[in-house]
Amino acid sequence: MSEPIELKIDARWKWAAKDGDGGGHFAYLEKPVFHGRRWSESRGHDYCTYSSLNIFDIDLGEPADSLHQIIGGKLVKYVDVPADGERVIVWHDDSKKLRRYSAGGLDHDRWLTCYSDGMDKWSSRGETTQWKNWRRPTPEELEES
Repeated sequence: MSEPIELKIDARWKWAAKDGDGGGHFAYLEKPVFHGRRWSESRGHDYCTYSSLNIFDIDLGEPADSLHQIIGGKLVKYVDVPADGERVIVWHDDSKKLRRYSAGGLDHDRWLTCYSDGMDKWSSRGETTQWKNWRRPTPEELEES
């Protein structure tokens, strides 16, 4: 009997995520973006360069929250958090979108912590609010403020 072969993820694969359409787990060359129920690379193409990870016994969680980086052959949960003082657009479900300054952290439910009432780290006296939905502003929105 020959020696067992250690399975490794090829170093060219940098990202991993789980699709919600039954497609399974995939590795990506570039950071993918979640669209509805699927992840795809944002290269301006209608296709993505990916490889199936379905042979591995892994569960990356819910599809929309399953993005992982592949670092040194290991899957590391990817959490993108705006820096303290970074401008963000926030909203709750159906409410209008508001401009806020990030307090640089997520709470235990993964909601973004922002300074209250549009204040910043210099004027808020530490008062913060939590926001379920957030995104970074577009360049046009940054110019408006």
